Amino acid sequence: LVLGSLGTILFMRGFGKLLGLLANLFKYKSTKGLHTFTLRQFQENVANRSISVAVTSILITLSIILIADGASTFIGLESVFTRDSSVYDFTVNGDSQKIEQFLTSEKMKPYVEDLNQLEIGNMKYEDERGEDGFPLSLVDWSKLREQIIKALPNNYKEQVLSGEMQSYSFSSENPEALNLFGVLETASTTPYLIPESSYNGLLKTIGKKPLNLHSNEIALYFNPDFMPMDNLESMPVLDNILEKAAKEGQSLMSINDQAIYIHPSIPMRGLVADRSVKIFSAFIVPDHMFEQLLNTETYVSYWNFRIPQKLQDQQGLMKPMMEARDLLKSSGFKFESYLQNFGRKLFYVVAGSYATLYMGFLFLIIACTVLALQFLTQMKQTGGRYVTLSMLGAKRNQMKKSMHRQVLLTFLLPISLACVSGAVGIRAMISFVTIHIEDKTLLYPIAFTFTCIVIVILVIYGVAVARSADYEIDKLRWKPNID
Repeated sequence: LVLGSLGTILFMRGFGKLLGLLANLFKYKSTKGLHTFTLRQFQENVANRSISVAVTSILITLSIILIADGASTFIGLESVFTRDSSVYDFTVNGDSQKIEQFLTSEKMKPYVEDLNQLEIGNMKYEDERGEDGFPLSLVDWSKLREQIIKALPNNYKEQVLSGEMQSYSFSSENPEALNLFGVLETASTTPYLIPESSYNGLLKTIGKKPLNLHSNEIALYFNPDFMPMDNLESMPVLDNILEKAAKEGQSLMSINDQAIYIHPSIPMRGLVADRSVKIFSAFIVPDHMFEQLLNTETYVSYWNFRIPQKLQDQQGLMKPMMEARDLLKSSGFKFESYLQNFGRKLFYVVAGSYATLYMGFLFLIIACTVLALQFLTQMKQTGGRYVTLSMLGAKRNQMKKSMHRQVLLTFLLPISLACVSGAVGIRAMISFVTIHIEDKTLLYPIAFTFTCIVIVILVIYGVAVARSADYEIDKLRWKPNID
């Protein structure tokens, strides 16, 4: 952005000098109309005010980028109304027995369906500590780690093997193997554990087959709310590694010196209604293994449920959710609901799109105002030249036509450069996933709409400036040779 702004300023200064050279070349060839006068006026406007013209171009560039960002946020509004990873409508936290009694009571029973207890906690670690002072993990995933490193692209593989990669970022733009490696590398010391029965309750809710883990088998869970990957239910790299290990009868992991086999990919859904469980990954383990390996100090229990579908069909989702929320408030239990998630997302989308669109159009209006004032100021200062033209025989219509061309060129130069810079800026923001458009079908009509709005604003300013300039020329009517 800094280099682009500097380049815009230098371009305007150089372009002013280029226009001077062009005027010298054309003045011998252009003998009809006021072409040389028009070019000289435009050249003087650019050369003497190159910095202000460059600033207006930069403002229009920022306007284009912000409007594109706001439009993409606006397009993403539809995703707020559709559920992706969330399953449950309510999550309640507190004393497990009391919560279960309350949720199964007569007053709550009409609002509760698919009641499921989620148990979660960290795996305990060895009493001994390593050289770095941290506790030693019971998990040995060196074989799986080796296979994931082999699947990494060469540039990432070199960084991992050389120890240069000290931190990890998770993005849908990253290779799957890099996201896998990062999340397992950071969470393998004391991973989160989820008992098989808890996750089977979630799978039953979404109509999927329950897990049937063997005593020496686990499943890897990746939270779709925090792992920005396109499809967590189909992970080709991990599936290929597990399929190859299954054919060879090889165990890729051990826990507490016991060989552990990894279950193939499973459906991934959000564990709670909103975001009370903020984890990237977990091990889904058989219930007996959960009891053996759990660090009891980290144990947490949640109760999840949904509004019955029959009640939704009769009254809609909003009314029963509000009634259930009021009952939960009166109970004194801590809880969260899908409404919180929905409301927060809606606020972010609406506020974000409004703020960026407001700033975009604000920058556009400021830039157009600066261009208009700059042109009218120049015309005031050079009004005597039009009087001289009238004395030399120029007609009023000729001077107006020359002035209209000057207005067009004055607006067209910074806008043209801003369109090129704005296209580069939008491309850069797309590559950094700042601008992200999911619904391609809405892209073109919304982009066309905002483009028309921008063009209308520019035309309004251009017409207003031209009319003001016409008025200034008409005031010269009293001069004896004006006609």
